[in-house]
Amino acid sequence: MSAESERSAAGRAAPSFGERLRRAVRRRVWFHELLCLARRDVALPVPAGGEEIARRLVMRRATAADAPLWQESWSAKVAWYLERLAAGREFCWLGLVDGRLAVHCWYHVGPYFDPALRHTFDPGAGGAYFGEGWVHPDFREAGLATAFNRRIYGEVLPAMGVSHVLCYYAADNVASVKLQARFGFVEVGWLHHWRVLGRHFFAKAAMPEGRERVARIAE
Repeated sequence: MSAESERSAAGRAAPSFGERLRRAVRRRVWFHELLCLARRDVALPVPAGGEEIARRLVMRRATAADAPLWQESWSAKVAWYLERLAAGREFCWLGLVDGRLAVHCWYHVGPYFDPALRHTFDPGAGGAYFGEGWVHPDFREAGLATAFNRRIYGEVLPAMGVSHVLCYYAADNVASVKLQARFGFVEVGWLHHWRVLGRHFFAKAAMPEGRERVARIAE
C-alpha cells in the first residue's frame, strides 16, 4: 500500500471531531433501525451440550435479596433489575455454579411494554416475551447457556403454561441472529423503529433485502 493510500485509509478509519460530533447530534435528534421479531416454540428440543456444567448448575427464581449476586458482574444494572422485579412486569431466573451467579435471564408472560422503546411487544395467547439473558465471562465456552436453556424450556416455562417465546433484536446484529437461531428461534416479522426528538415510532416492515443471506450465516 502506498503512503497516500495509507493516509487515505487512516482518514476513513478516524473521522474528524466535527464529523463525530455531527453524527452524535444526528443520532440524538433522529435515529432509525430495523428490528427483527423472532419466535421459539417451547416444545422444541434444546441442542445437546453442557452436560458437565449442568451437574453443577443450581437454578431458582430471583428475588430482591439476590442483589449482592448481581453486584459482581452486573453492578451497573442492579438498581434497574431491582426496579423491574418490584414492578412485577417480569420474572428473572438465576443459574448458580459452585455458589456463583453464572447466568440469568428475564421473561414476561403476556404482552410486555418496553419502557425504553415505549412499545408493547405482544407474544400472543400462551406466549412469553424474552427480555434479556447473560452469561458471566468466567463461565462462557462451557455449554452453560445450553444447559440453562434446556431447563428453562424443558421445565420452567412449561410449568407456567407458556407455549412459545417472542424476542426482538436489531436485524443487522449478526451475533444475535446466530445465537437465537442456534436455540431454535425463527424470524416471524420486522419493525421499523424511528426515534425523533426523543419520541418513538414503529411500523411493520417487509423482510429486508439480503435477509436470506443473513439467515444462512446463522445456520
